[in-house]
Amino acid sequence: MSRVIWAAFMLCIGSCIVSAQGEPLTNSDVVAMFRFGLSEQTIVRAVQQGQTAFDISPDALIKMKRVGLSDNVVNAMLRSAYHLDGEHRKSPSAAEGTVSNQSKPRAFQRD
Repeated sequence: MSRVIWAAFMLCIGSCIVSAQGEPLTNSDVVAMFRFGLSEQTIVRAVQQGQTAFDISPDALIKMKRVGLSDNVVNAMLRSAYHLDGEHRKSPSAAEGTVSNQSKPRAFQRD
């Protein structure tokens, strides 16, 4: 019983963090939730339900794994970075005018 109450509490905190910011969820936000001790399930739910602006470059993904985020959390971040039709959302680095990895690899492009 106490586990259920604890899980509900943690889910509430995760949702509050996302909605209190009023801004898209970023890599730093996910790391902060992880370091605070929120469960994998709570972090994944926050990623799924909130607006996001993740850096999903290879370097950023490696950093997420080094921090200790699970594959489930990283995969939720990746899924949120793509629309259902597979189009990549504009990443923060692209908005700042830096080179982004929005185009598909050459092997997947049609000529």
